[in-house]
This record gives sequence, C-alpha cells and structure tokens, in this order.
Amino acid sequence: MGEQAASARAVGESEPPPRSAARPQASGPQTSAPQSNALQTSAPASLFDQNVVAAAQIRFTDGGFTRINHRCAALLGFEPEGLAGRSLISLAVPEERNIWGERLTSLSCGALSECSGEMHCIGGNGCPVRVNLTLSAFTSGGTRADECVAILHGISPEAAQAPAPRIEQEPEATFRAIYENIQEGVYRSSIDGRQLAANPALVRLNGYDSEAEMLANVHDIATEWYVDPTRRAEFQAALREHGRVERFISEVYRHKTRERIWVEENAHLVRDPVTGETLYYEGTVREVTGTVEQLMLHERLQRIGAVISACLFQLRRRPNATSAVPYAGLGLEPLFGVAPEDVRNDASALLAAVHRDDRPRLSASLLRSATRMTPWALEFRVNHPQRGTIWLSGRAVPDREPDGSVLWHGLVSDVTALKTNERQIYELAYFDSLTGLPNRQMLRDRLAMALAASRRRKSFGALLFIDLDNFKVINDSYGHDVGDLLLASTAQRLRLCLRELDTVARLGGDEFVVLLQDLGDTEAQAMRHADRVARKVLQAVDQPCLLNEQRFQTTCSIGLTLLDGRESDPEELLKRADLAMYEAKAAGRNGLSVFSAAKRNPVREHVGAIADFRRAIDTGDIEFLLEAQYDVDGNCRGAELLPCWHHERWGAFRRQELASFAEEAGQAEVLTRQAIAQACALLGSWGTRPELCRLSLSVGVSARMLHERGAVRRINRFLLDAGADPRRLTLELPEIIVGRNDVALADKMHRLRRSGVRFTLKSLGGRLTRLAQLKALPFDEIKIDPADMRDIAAEPPPLIRKVMRIADSLNLMVIAEGVETEAQRRALAAAGCDRIQGPLSGPPMPPQVFAERFASAVIPLHAAQLTQQRFA
Repeated sequence: MGEQAASARAVGESEPPPRSAARPQASGPQTSAPQSNALQTSAPASLFDQNVVAAAQIRFTDGGFTRINHRCAALLGFEPEGLAGRSLISLAVPEERNIWGERLTSLSCGALSECSGEMHCIGGNGCPVRVNLTLSAFTSGGTRADECVAILHGISPEAAQAPAPRIEQEPEATFRAIYENIQEGVYRSSIDGRQLAANPALVRLNGYDSEAEMLANVHDIATEWYVDPTRRAEFQAALREHGRVERFISEVYRHKTRERIWVEENAHLVRDPVTGETLYYEGTVREVTGTVEQLMLHERLQRIGAVISACLFQLRRRPNATSAVPYAGLGLEPLFGVAPEDVRNDASALLAAVHRDDRPRLSASLLRSATRMTPWALEFRVNHPQRGTIWLSGRAVPDREPDGSVLWHGLVSDVTALKTNERQIYELAYFDSLTGLPNRQMLRDRLAMALAASRRRKSFGALLFIDLDNFKVINDSYGHDVGDLLLASTAQRLRLCLRELDTVARLGGDEFVVLLQDLGDTEAQAMRHADRVARKVLQAVDQPCLLNEQRFQTTCSIGLTLLDGRESDPEELLKRADLAMYEAKAAGRNGLSVFSAAKRNPVREHVGAIADFRRAIDTGDIEFLLEAQYDVDGNCRGAELLPCWHHERWGAFRRQELASFAEEAGQAEVLTRQAIAQACALLGSWGTRPELCRLSLSVGVSARMLHERGAVRRINRFLLDAGADPRRLTLELPEIIVGRNDVALADKMHRLRRSGVRFTLKSLGGRLTRLAQLKALPFDEIKIDPADMRDIAAEPPPLIRKVMRIADSLNLMVIAEGVETEAQRRALAAAGCDRIQGPLSGPPMPPQVFAERFASAVIPLHAAQLTQQRFA
C-alpha cells in the first residue's frame, strides 16, 4: 500500500495497463495441474510470481506442489526445480504431517475456506525452517478447484531472501483466485502515486465495502493515511534507490474509520522488459498492530523492570514436572542473579538460587496453586551471588494450558528492606534494646500463655521479681555507661541460670522478671524448684565483674510468687511478686521473699463491688474528668475524657483500674457509650464559646464497641443531638486491632472518618509490626504509652524514635501520654512529638473546672500546672 497501496485488478476490470505490461493469452487453464513430478515453470507477470510474497499452488489430493514462485522456493531452501515431485506434507516435520493433511482435507471438501498456522519444515539444506502458512481454497469458473493457494512468511533466521522479481504470464482464472482470496492487501500504483487497483483484503483493511468506494475517497496518501506524513517520502526514496521495499513498518489510519493501526508493506518496481522503463509499482500490505503493540508493551515492561526492584514473569510447569520461564523482565537478574535467557527453557537455575531452607515451601506452594488453580503468594529467601541472602515476595495467577501445563503470570519483588524494617520494629516492640531480653509486653504475652498452660496441664509455675541493690548509687557515681554495662552483664548471668523453656525479661531500669514453667504438679514441689533457682540467681548476681577496667560487685532482692493457672490476670501476678520483692529489700536486701495469701490486697475483690458498679452505670453516677493535652510549645489544644468512679468503701477507681473492672462486670461497652455521649455533649457546649470551640476531645473506645450493630449511626446521632463538630471528636483505639485484618471494623472507621471523626492509635510499640496494616486504617494520631516514658532522660529511647519516624512517614501526629518531667518534654519535643499529656500538665479535672481554667483556646502550660490533687 505504499501510496495507499492498491493492488492489481483483473485486466478486464481496470483501466488498460501500459502496453508492455499487457498479458498474453494463456495457453490453457492452470487451476487443475496435471499429476506429474515436473513443476510448471512458466510464470506470468502477476501477483503470483512477482516475488513480493512467497506463494505456491497445492493439490488437495496429495499436497503436491503444482506451482511455486522463487521467493517461496528460496524460503524453503530449494531451487524451484528441486521441489518437483515433492508435497507440502512431506516437508513438514513428522509430528505435524497429520495436522496439515487434515486441514487440506477440510479445504477440499468445503468444510473450510481458509486455514492458517505455524509450520515447522525441514529445509532443502537440512536445516529447520519455521513459517507462518495460510492455505486458501479458490474457485475457477464458478466451481471449487481441486487446488489451493499457499502464502508463506518466514519466521526463522534460516529463511533465505527471495531473488529479484520476474514478470511472466499466468492464466487469468488462477490469478483472479489468488488476487481475491489472499488475506494480505495487494495493490498497484502508478509512479506518480495514482492508485490503480486494490484487492478485497486491502479494501477491508481500510474500512471500505468496495474497491471503487476506496479509490474514490483516497486523495492525499501522506496526510490521509500515514500518521507520520514523512513516512511516504521515506517509502518512495527507498523504492527509487533499491527498486524494492521490504518490511516497511508504519503507523497508519484505517482510512474510512480513522482508527490508528500498524502495517507492514512490501513493494517492488515493475519495468518494461524491453526498454527498462519503470511502468508502475505493486506490493502487499498486512496489518501487524497486534505484533507491534506486543513489542511496545514488552519494551515498556523492560524499561519499568530496569528501574524497580521487581520483575514481571511467566512460569510454566509442564506435565512432566519440569519448568520454564517463557517471559521474564530485566529485573530477574538483580533478584536471582540469573539472566532471563538462561531460564527460558529450563527454570532449574531459579530453584537453585532459592535458599535451601525455603525450597520445600516454594515447591509445595506452587504445587498447591497448580492443583487447586488458586493464586500463588509466598515470601522466600534467595542466595544472590553478589548481594548475599535477600528476601523476595512473589504473587501470581495460574492458567491451565491445553497440554496440561500450568502457566503462572505474576510479579516478584525485593522485600529485603521491608523485612529488615519489620524485624527492627518487632525487636523494638518486644525486646529491650540494651540487654536484648524480652520487654514488659513480651513478658505479658508469655505469662498469659504460661497461665493457660498451667490450667491445661494442672501444673505449677513461678514468677521471680528481681531488683538490683544499690544500682542507683553505681549508676549516678560512675555514669550511665557503667550502669548499662552492669545491666547487660546481669542479663547474661540470669540467662545462664535458667532452662531453655524459662523466660527472663527486663521491665525497665534495674528490674528483671523470671518466668519459670512446669515446676511440678504440687505446690510444695514447685516451691522447692523455684527456691533453688532463686538461690542460684542470688549467687550469680553476687559475683564480681570487671566493667571499664574497674571491679564492681552488687546484689539483688527477689520476690517470688507461684502460679497455677487459677489467676487469670498477669498484672496481678506481677504485683504480688513486686510486693514480695519490696519485703525482701525491707528485710536487708540480698535475699528472697515469698508472697503469701495474707499479703493479698483485698481492695476491689469484694463481690458486692460489681453490683454497685452496675448500679452506678444505670443511674449515671460515673464521673468524667478531663486531662489537658498540650503542644510542645506549651499551649493547650484539647483534652482526653477519663471516666472515674468513687466507691464509698473501696475508694476511687482510676483510669486503667476502672477499665479492667468494667470489663469484669460486663459493662465496658456501656461505659464507652456513656463516655462518647458525654464527650459529644461537652463539644456541643464548647461550640458556642469562641475560646473553647477549637479544642479537641478524645475518648478511649474498644473495638468490640465499634462492632456493635448500629455503632456508627449511634455516634453520629450523639454528635447531631449535641450540635457538636465531628472534627473535634477523637476516638482512641487500642493497638491490638492492628494486624487483625478486620474488614468490618475498618469499614466502620472509614465511615466515621468521612463524617469528620478522627482516630488515635493507643500504645504504639506493643504489637505493631506491619506498617502496611496501619496504612489501611484511617488513623490521624499515634499515642505513646505512659510505660514508655520511664526510660526517657536526655533523649527518647530507640522505640520512641522509631515511632516518630513511622508517624512522620504516614503523616500522623504523635501524642505522648504520662509525661512527668520537663526533661521528658524537652526530649520529646526534640524528637518531633506533637502533643503531650500527663502529670506535667496537671491532674485530670471536672469539665466545669477545665472550662474555667482554659478560658482561651491557647493556654500556656505553666499556667495550667496545678497541685497534684485529684478532683472528686
């Protein structure tokens, strides 16, 4: 289609061609060639033998060649005469001969009018040849002929180039059949660009119904057809210089519809055989949009793969259990140390790169995906030749192929940095950074599991609460460096005193706790084992040690309590052991004291207190206090609403104590609903006062309360009835919800967030190990637990600094709770903390007192520091 290429029309239907191109009368019909081994070699000046395409004429009966042009013979590695007596079927590899024989039969009986596919042949030089083959049945004189036309396209490097075109003669009937049935567009054009003819395939390619319609609408090829008008000049220049153009790829418009497509053109000049004068040019056009788009997509994927630490891939698992990687991006080598071409036919090199311990998991997961046809996902390690051991994450979707193979389409990415980050967060959350021992949070978890195991096995365990004697004197006299070395040395000594199943944890400062499990089936037996371990610990700590080339020696005091599973509260057990430890110190230090039932504090264990609390809930006797929240510059920005209950006998139930008691009484959700209603009422009253309307108010809630039916509607109703601004209400949720993948809870949080309600994640650092799960929830703030304030001196410990970095990366505010000293405030401010609350900013107070004291939206911190009395 070089000039909106049109193809040669039949002589009787087009304008007369130049004199020298006129066809002589054919000597006889050629649609049914004689059954002989001699090929007919007299080729006419026509499409068939003009060598733009490789063409052949084939008998249905035996697949024998009756005609073949030079381009086709060269493609198959033969001279035309060398194919005499041969058949198309005989050239195919043995396993494909039956397939193509059946297709010829279908064409001969009229079941098909055309068929195409890829054929593997044995060439004349013995080399393999791959071709795209199209067989088209044609008619002669209105009836189906006993032959078909074959058009071949070479797709292997062994395909030879066709020789220069030859112009000879052919019968009109055969030419018309080829011209009208060929699936490629064929054209003839004058040298000045005037369109002479186009076959039906070219007409359809341009979106028209007839040749006449197409030629009538084509005026300027350069602007009407080529997307890039300069391509026409390039095409003509190549044609003038070489006399032919091959595989000329261009983006063009489908002329009638203006759809953009890609085409491949082949053309050659036709000259007068006597004078050598150029008469016209003719050629073929075929659409290659799919191929070009595939190549463009491949190039884009390769570019993407070159700049990201990930790789798109296809993995094929054959029925014989061998594997191959038919496609892999450039990112394969940076991830596995293996080039894509090395695993195209055999993927064993990839499996060899996988860490030995992870290979069984990888094979099992792929087999499970293939068996169930479910998506595959796995994180595994790879031994990279340059990078060492790295972590990869793979995800893919399987497809079943006709031969039974499974082909996965997926992506594998480098998650080494994420794994390292998660491990660091986990270690900071669950381990003491100084000694490497489990911290308070991990101790709680292990103690809860130990209690459950004791109940199940009916066995005893023990807790040892250990505090170093005179540690503060050593720390203050010789500096924190020596103190830290002493703590690390003590941790190592404690480890050596224990069995593998026991746990030693550091609570903070110079306090350690040892959890002993499976000490026996009786209390006496357990006490003997626990006492023996405690004496061993006393002796180990009392040994001298060399720190910074100085000799130090210290002792410790130990409190011991047994556990048998009947006690369900880990904190209560720690309190018992702590109380016994103080008794050991009071007795002169460097000793052991055992907790007894007589030392148990009876407060809040009275059964009648539960009934009294339920009655207080029903009558609205729960009081709510406000604890102010300040920014780091000392300005009041809001408050937290804290429930408080005063019992006439047992005294004040404070914050955490009241929460635990409400849980025990089964009234936690009711208490939370009352707190939210009170907060909305306060925000509504503040909204009418300019000096208070910009303050925020936070309320602690449980995930279980939000799970209640109608929880979102109820909270919105509280806000609406009170006339409160939803943007000033903050709901605080415990850290345990992160990692649950609770879709229902996340949905309710997002619905409330759209109303304007804000969310705070409380006590970050205990359980948060996956940042991706935190990102999925609509948090606005992170609140640091008061327990983490204990280790803050000149600067925050690593866990708090890590929290600051996480909050900064997620654009979240940070609130530190339990701030007691000005030194802590300065350290938090330097680390990037946004707000503080706690004893430094004064005790909780009734709402009316809070409103009176904070008569403006910004109150200096020093002006709000009250005496440390509690408001009743």
